[in-house]
Amino acid sequence: MSGGDSGGFGGATIPQRDCDDLAIRVRLSSVNEDALETIIVSDILSIEILENSIVAKKDLLIVGSIASREVVRLLECIKEGKVFIGTVLEVNEGKCIINITPKRNII
Repeated sequence: MSGGDSGGFGGATIPQRDCDDLAIRVRLSSVNEDALETIIVSDILSIEILENSIVAKKDLLIVGSIASREVVRLLECIKEGKVFIGTVLEVNEGKCIINITPKRNII
């Protein structure tokens, strides 16, 4: 028997195009009411890792956290250096819905 090709599957990373195409519509969890009062539809929020969570921030205020089935994929993309933003789609009665997409570089 010869050594042969190992063809391992371990350590797979998310292809860059998957991160570029990632779009998640989500209702923020653990919403900060004080921060929510400063938000309007079409605002752009930064999406960041804070401890073991992903949060949406406006300026320095945490608006809320991201809870989605796509959160693992989003976390990996952020760890790989991809920057994401959240566009506010709806603010109503203590809830905030955003659309998370990669930040596009404008030339």
